[in-house]
Amino acid sequence: MPKEVFGFKKQLTVGNKGEELFLRHYKGSEKSDIRKYDLLYKGEKVELKTDTYPMEKTANFFMERYGSIEDGKIGGPWRAREDGVKHFVYFYLADKTFFWFESKALADYLDTYTKDKRGKTVANRGYSSLGFAVPREDLRHLILKEDKVR
Repeated sequence: MPKEVFGFKKQLTVGNKGEELFLRHYKGSEKSDIRKYDLLYKGEKVELKTDTYPMEKTANFFMERYGSIEDGKIGGPWRAREDGVKHFVYFYLADKTFFWFESKALADYLDTYTKDKRGKTVANRGYSSLGFAVPREDLRHLILKEDKVR
């Protein structure tokens, strides 16, 4: 069975759905007009990761380490930390559940947690990304809040 190849357009559509639900649920939030972060909420920068897997089918968060392995571009909470983004929010679209993290604390923890772990490569059109499947329970202590929305 061939590996699924992800396209930027499809990923963008999923990300936009997540942002729409975020904007609807978190009143007063707004979409960013720059690429270093996705949203502003109560004056603080937010990076939103939208995942299409239902929580019942995976016990993991997928934390992207490199958005493009070929270019060495960091991603996920590591990029959020580097860019000074206050919050990294992981959103399970199928469950409409947001998990809030402080970006720096999450990336610092993941630096140690993933040190000796093998990541998973994800094929995209024209590039590959790399991330880690991290059990939700292993990050429970870092979750600032968990919100299920309608």
